[in-house]
Amino acid sequence: MSEHYTARIYCGAEEIAHKSGDDIEQLYVWLLAVANGPHGGSHGEIIDNEKQEVVRQFKKRSVE
Repeated sequence: MSEHYTARIYCGAEEIAHKSGDDIEQLYVWLLAVANGPHGGSHGEIIDNEKQEVVRQFKKRSVE
């Protein structure tokens, strides 16, 4: 059985990491951790694999 959700993180248009799982909250925490790491991305999303819909997303913004 495959995982229910897939999280993807991007730097611009390039996907730099992805992870699948059944716990949407754990995947969201993973997205935020990767985004704040040394190879962090600028935005990401979590996709429901059954419906092929984005169920959560984030975008980093610079502090002004």
